[in-house]
Amino acid sequence: MQTGLTWFTALMENLLCAGAVYGWANINPVLVEEGYFSHNCTTTGNNQSSIEAPCKDQAEKLNLVFTIATVAGQGSSVLTGMILDKLGGWITRTFLLILVGIGYLMLGTSDPSSSFVLYFAFAIINIGGVGLVLTNSQIANLYSKYRVSYSTSSQGAFNSGSTVFLLMNTLYYAGVQFKHMVFFYIAFSFSFHIRTFVLTPRYSIPHTLPRGYSYGYREVACAAKTTSTNAAERAEFTTKDDLKRDHDDPDEKTFKDCLREVYSWTLLFSFCLIQFISTFFIATLDIFLPFRLGTDEIQILHYTRIFGMVQCCCIIFSPLNGLLMDYLRQRYLKTLRPQLASFKALAFGFTVGNMFTIGMLICSLIPNAHVQYVTLVFQVIGRTTYFGCVNFFLSYVYPTKHFGKVFGLTIFVAGSSLVLVYPLTLLVVRVFDSDFTVINLVFLGIACFTLVHPGYLLYYVHKTTKEEKLSTHDRVSEAQLCMK
Repeated sequence: MQTGLTWFTALMENLLCAGAVYGWANINPVLVEEGYFSHNCTTTGNNQSSIEAPCKDQAEKLNLVFTIATVAGQGSSVLTGMILDKLGGWITRTFLLILVGIGYLMLGTSDPSSSFVLYFAFAIINIGGVGLVLTNSQIANLYSKYRVSYSTSSQGAFNSGSTVFLLMNTLYYAGVQFKHMVFFYIAFSFSFHIRTFVLTPRYSIPHTLPRGYSYGYREVACAAKTTSTNAAERAEFTTKDDLKRDHDDPDEKTFKDCLREVYSWTLLFSFCLIQFISTFFIATLDIFLPFRLGTDEIQILHYTRIFGMVQCCCIIFSPLNGLLMDYLRQRYLKTLRPQLASFKALAFGFTVGNMFTIGMLICSLIPNAHVQYVTLVFQVIGRTTYFGCVNFFLSYVYPTKHFGKVFGLTIFVAGSSLVLVYPLTLLVVRVFDSDFTVINLVFLGIACFTLVHPGYLLYYVHKTTKEEKLSTHDRVSEAQLCMK
């Protein structure tokens, strides 16, 4: 019962709190209507009887807000990971949720005359949100048989975080004041603090759970006795029979061992590219849609809302993807050891995510309004599938005691590339006159290189399996010689 509620509330937290900033396409029109950064425009927003289009200066500044928010969220992940490894989940989560509340409070108290506050507000919101995803990712260790399903559904909920801003967008154009919605959300977010102490572990979760492992509210009663005892120390009191470790258990690895693996670097390379392409698409959607659809603001708003609704469907699609991955993993386990079976299933998942991203870029190059529905759908499916596989890969392959650092470092390096989103947006707007053809052609070529990671995983499985067979054959031959 407790583990089921933990899974469900993790999805709700990622859906309603962690991934809100990635619903930028829906909150951007609201900020334009409210008149943020409109001082250099010929007309201002704050007129709900019509739909205002952002002027170039306003669009660039709002794009910069999103860029800073994404870079800050990804860049802070290393520090968040270190805090998680050192102080555990309760303290880390409390700190992150307070940050999210502060960010929304800054947003709710700002106005067009203090537009600069948006740079800080959305950055703080995303720092807290990305950190919460990190803390929820490790919970996959509670579900050894369904790790992939948890990881993909968790990431799907995060990608569906646009639900928050989509709802705000809909209510705003229905007449609800923006500030009222923000303050209501602040009050609602306090419920997640209850989840921290009832349904999440106080410290890191061991990759292989000891017998009788307990967490959440069951730790509250004995908190005074366990202040200096983390999950790794508690595991020392279990017997070897309880742990039943095999040579695939990542908790036996050191941090240096993690960095020596080639697949760590192929993942980082591919993740950086997919992350950048996906984030650039979200950041510039308000510029891309007029390029493909023309100046009909009603139609642009319609496509923006369609994109938001498709993003919301991630929470439905991602569990199906996870179940398929779990099925493949169980099937491969009949002939491969656990790590190799997981790698082979992941190679399939990463390839699917890559192909949808490539398909998105191809569709974006077709000058047809109806094809852009496919573009929006492919973007969401590709991002959800790929990021879900990344979550599972990081939680499964790396040791619990270093999970925060490895996860944070991966997100940090991938997020560092996002500093190029804003200058690339300026290039598109000012040099190419909002024409995305050249940029998307370049992205299409780059996206093909992301196939290097699933390709290496398959090569690693093939190479390791061959080496193990040769090793087994040699041992059998030696045994036969000894018998003679």
